[in-house]
Amino acid sequence: MPSFYSSPGTPNHSPSITTEDVTWEIKRKGHFPQDIVFSLRTPTSMKAGEQAYIQYDLDKSNAEMALDFGLVESRPDRGVYTLMLDVPKSDPFYGDKVGILESEGLKGTEYFGIVLGQALSPDMLPYLRVVALGGTDALLLEESILRNSIWGHLKLPVS
Repeated sequence: MPSFYSSPGTPNHSPSITTEDVTWEIKRKGHFPQDIVFSLRTPTSMKAGEQAYIQYDLDKSNAEMALDFGLVESRPDRGVYTLMLDVPKSDPFYGDKVGILESEGLKGTEYFGIVLGQALSPDMLPYLRVVALGGTDALLLEESILRNSIWGHLKLPVS
C-alpha cells in the first residue's frame, strides 16, 4: 500500500521498486505567511521517519542511469550500452555505402546495443567495415558484381 512521505530529505532510488507510480504535489499552507508544502506518495509502505524510495526510471540503461543520476544497477536488462555508427555525409562514397546498408535493411545511422555476456549484433562488424571502406578498397563499392556480394564478404573474419 502506498505511503505518504512527510519526512525531510530527498527520496532515493531503489531497484526493487518496479513501478513509477509516484504522486506528488506542491501546496500552500496557512494564511499569512504561507508555507509551501511538498508531498510525495511512494509506491511502497513505510513508517514515519524512514527513508522514502522511488523508481527513477524503468526504461533507462545503466549508461543513462549513470549520466542522469550517478548510479548503476546490477539488473541484466540495465546493462545495455548503445553504440551509434553512421556513414558521414562528407564521405566521398556516401551514396554507395548507404545503398549497400539499405539493401541489408539498415540505415546510414544505426544504433547497436552492447550487452555484457551476449553476442554482438551480427550486423555491427560488417556495418563498421562499410563505414571504414576507402582508398583502393572502395573498388568493392563501385563494381556491380562485387557490390551484390559485398555484405557476405564483410561478415567474414579478417586476419
